[in-house]
Amino acid sequence: MKLAVVAADYTPGEADQLRRDMAAWRLAGKIEKHRARLVAGMRANGITEEFAESVFQQIRGFGEYGFPESHAASFALIAYATAWMKCHYPAVFFCALLNAWPMGFYLPSTIVEDAKRHGVRVLPVDALTSDWDCTLELAAPGPVGEGFRAAADPRTAAHVSAFAIRMGLRYVKGLGKGDWERIAAARVPASHAAVEGAATRALRTARPRTIAGFAAATGLARDTLEQLAESGALAGYGIHRRQALWEVLGAADDSAAPHPLADFPEEPASLAAPTHAEEVTWDLATTSHSTRGHVVELFRAQLAAEGLPDSAAVNRLSDKTPVSFAGYVICRQMPGNAKGVVFMTVEDEAGVVNVVAWKKVFARYRTLILTSWFLGVTGRLQSSDGVVHLVAESFWRPRLEGCGPDRSLALDSHDFY
Repeated sequence: MKLAVVAADYTPGEADQLRRDMAAWRLAGKIEKHRARLVAGMRANGITEEFAESVFQQIRGFGEYGFPESHAASFALIAYATAWMKCHYPAVFFCALLNAWPMGFYLPSTIVEDAKRHGVRVLPVDALTSDWDCTLELAAPGPVGEGFRAAADPRTAAHVSAFAIRMGLRYVKGLGKGDWERIAAARVPASHAAVEGAATRALRTARPRTIAGFAAATGLARDTLEQLAESGALAGYGIHRRQALWEVLGAADDSAAPHPLADFPEEPASLAAPTHAEEVTWDLATTSHSTRGHVVELFRAQLAAEGLPDSAAVNRLSDKTPVSFAGYVICRQMPGNAKGVVFMTVEDEAGVVNVVAWKKVFARYRTLILTSWFLGVTGRLQSSDGVVHLVAESFWRPRLEGCGPDRSLALDSHDFY
């Protein structure tokens, strides 16, 4: 802009229009209308036409990178600030990120797993204690256990956070903000209903004391109560999900017998407590994440028996090492300027592996790549300066036995086509 004013006698307003047109010249060729004016202005100030044309080409070329260059400086500051927050206050960082969702690149399940690998305990949704948004709770000191995950690299988790993240009810599928307000009103004593913030949380009681009482006090629809039961959010009543669902169905059934379900001498045999694999599967189906485990972890013994490493082991291998790996596809990218190359992020309980599929490989395995959430890939590593990519040579569907997530779940991925 200054060059146009000094060398070509542009007014400040005309120079600002030049700036605007520089950013849009690819779309409408707006920069071209300045060519004659700039060249004529520079010639009038004693600059040769050849040099004036050269200057114009530099101005024109700057439009290709000047706009993202200035934004890169702004984003670098944001990236530094958030990286500092993640390093020094990981629980605060991850809690805020979860509350800002949907936004950003990663799904909630990936954010939760990353938090656990960074020493942050993540506690499940609980209808008796969770707020609508995720909140921080003082974490009880102790060894790594449920809600934690050992860091693949000890440098990324030098200590266990003093705070735990309590997942918010906003993550229960089918639960609306109005439903949350009914729950909050039912568990806060009426005399303290106007109190907000930390004081409210301190005044909350365990009332109502039964699921039937909870259903009556909240007035929630039957399907909403079922979703809370299936998500594990009613575990605070000391019963597992199947029993909670049984009681919810009874409490919400107007045609039920007058005798309460608790009076029946036996519960049906089908109400056996869910296995760990079933709990993780139900978590993913009802809340799109699990604080109890990663879906790939359910098959780790099978994968290990086939000689397949986890992501942490893959990322430690040297350049050009041939390797096979299997995991959950959380992202697929096919940039328009990548000439048919596909980039994927494949996750397991230890982290992620970046996969690159060249055009010919993608064409051969297109259907498998685009439709499988659990994917195996064989290829060769490219490792340079700490950046690791697995360049795919073939893709395959892992044979999973035991529990049924591979057949019953259709897990989400964040795809950019």
